[in-house]
Amino acid sequence: MLFFLLKRLGQFAFTLWCVATLIFFMLRVLPGDPVEFKYVAEGGAITAEQLQEQRARFGFDKPLSQQYFSWIAGLTRLELGKSIWSENPITQEIGGRLGITVQLALAALVVGLLLAIPLGVAAALARGTWLDQVIRVCTVTGQSVPSFWLAMLVQLALLSAFGWIPAMEAVAFREQPWEYLAQLIVPAVVVGWRLSSVNARLLRSSLIEVLGQDYVRTAHAKGVSPTRVVWRHSLANAMLPTVAVIGIEFAGLLGGLVVTEQVFNINGIGRLLIQAISYSDLALIQGLVMLFALIYVTVGFAVDVVQALLDPRIRVH
Repeated sequence: MLFFLLKRLGQFAFTLWCVATLIFFMLRVLPGDPVEFKYVAEGGAITAEQLQEQRARFGFDKPLSQQYFSWIAGLTRLELGKSIWSENPITQEIGGRLGITVQLALAALVVGLLLAIPLGVAAALARGTWLDQVIRVCTVTGQSVPSFWLAMLVQLALLSAFGWIPAMEAVAFREQPWEYLAQLIVPAVVVGWRLSSVNARLLRSSLIEVLGQDYVRTAHAKGVSPTRVVWRHSLANAMLPTVAVIGIEFAGLLGGLVVTEQVFNINGIGRLLIQAISYSDLALIQGLVMLFALIYVTVGFAVDVVQALLDPRIRVH
């Protein structure tokens, strides 16, 4: 297990370096000067000398190689530089928004798992029956309906039925706990429904395959109760592909809640990315994309470890 972890850690570090390098050079080939855009975006004017001073202040006057090594060195110290637009540290900009996005993603993940596991198991055990058909229709619908459109439908339904929608401005849990939970739970249910649809279908297929294995038939022949066979002997193996998808979906939630945050007016990192793009804030875009990459790579590493714990055979690869 130790060799497996060291190998994965090496891949983790190498992947992050490759992503950091790719992000840096891809953003540098984009047209336009982000420093100049800051001062002339709203009809302002700036002289060539002033522009050169501002570019030097943000480090854009240095050779590209020096900018690259400064960027990589900053990453090793968990420093992402300063936002061109607000001139605040990027870690500060992200830190103020990351919390609500993580909470929303975790809530959506919990909702998705609470729905996916029982639905997937029920569909596998009731294969070919009316229950299986109903669950399949629900899961296909969940995958087909865009989250942002469902979010607007939910808001309209709440407004029509109860004359209420979640607060559209940021609220603190200590001051308004119920409004805070409502603001979090409603979008979490919307996003979690799609997440559950994907994983319920995958779990159904995996569990049907596992239930046909020889060791499952042997357990039945020995008189093991059907409930114990499913939940004790079969579900762990059936969850292996589902764990991988859950990890990818969760990482996608942290970086892909842009539209949902816009619909529900949640001030998370998704909205921050939209603002950074609209302001051509190169440094902030670079920091956010690197954060998303770090999330994906970290979740992928965690998924590898969980799968290795569930199936020891994975550790030899």
